[in-house]
Amino acid sequence: RRAGVEVALGTDGAASNDLLDPFEEMRVGALVQKVAGEDPTALSAREIFRSATAVGARACRIDAGTIDVGKLADIIVIDPSGAHMVNLGDELIPVLVYCAKGSDVETVIINGRVVMRDRTITTVDEHAILREVKKVGETYG
Repeated sequence: RRAGVEVALGTDGAASNDLLDPFEEMRVGALVQKVAGEDPTALSAREIFRSATAVGARACRIDAGTIDVGKLADIIVIDPSGAHMVNLGDELIPVLVYCAKGSDVETVIINGRVVMRDRTITTVDEHAILREVKKVGETYG
């Protein structure tokens, strides 16, 4: 940031990050910056969130990452009822960056199409795919 370079956060595959959890990437990214720079204010939760949304989308050259007219309708709905999501202040973004998990996502809308509702993928048979992946893993494992 000090050098004027925007940093994008994201996951790139299970081979390098087994969690594939963008919320974990935000949390770890924020904490690493605080430790590496020995500065607890190195990057705010809002800056980390922007790195994972608007800057991340721009780095991937997709028209998403913000809620604006003309942008792709890519939206998630998060279940805030878990004890780890208790918000003691008025700020939502720090809770998303430091507390949320991928498993808190209950609905996913991609380009205006609901692809997950009530934590169930609506476009493919997830269990069948996972069984097939497991079978391939056992064969070539």
